[in-house]
Amino acid sequence: MKRPAAIKPGAPSASTQTLSPTQLARRWRRRRLAIIGIIIGALVALSWFDHQGWFLHLGGDMTHYDGRSFAVVSVSADSLAIDVPDERFPTTQVRLLGIANIADIAVLDDEHRDLVDVRQAMMRELASGRRVTLTLQPGHERDGKSALLALVTLPDGTSLNERLVAAGRARVAPLDDRLPQDAAWHRRLKLIEDQARLNRSGLWRHSAPSPQIDEPAP
Repeated sequence: MKRPAAIKPGAPSASTQTLSPTQLARRWRRRRLAIIGIIIGALVALSWFDHQGWFLHLGGDMTHYDGRSFAVVSVSADSLAIDVPDERFPTTQVRLLGIANIADIAVLDDEHRDLVDVRQAMMRELASGRRVTLTLQPGHERDGKSALLALVTLPDGTSLNERLVAAGRARVAPLDDRLPQDAAWHRRLKLIEDQARLNRSGLWRHSAPSPQIDEPAP
């Protein structure tokens, strides 16, 4: 019985032997397009997973939030919600660093009850639906309720924290012991608050002005 001839290494297969050069070129072109499609699909999937927050556990808050921009999906009088999941929550809550909570402001008597609504309206006007950039302070990224603490920069380059203080819609909170006591951003907020008090803006409209005001540092 005659044995079949062995196929030499590197010799074209029976299927390719019957294809013309044009057909071979088309076959390789289709393969290249398929590979490119797979690569693009993988990149799109990775981008989607990152947007959904699947990779947040791979780094800390400074890595994933500091210096980055996010869309604001909702606001309250004390915080923003940005469009990035935070652990088991669909969004991340961001509190304004250096700004006292509404509940911590002692002047919330009948005369100042509207501060909550007015401050929330201002935050909604300036930030809701916009992309803001967060600046965190190392070692003080979260508050006691696990909300991010950040200086928030608006699309026009101004600071949301500073604009609320300047309008008398917010009071500057005492500096946390974990932060440098000479922090430039906090000194600037205090000077802006002094100016708002002098101007009797917002919650300071019935307060005595401070005796001396220095210009905020640039």
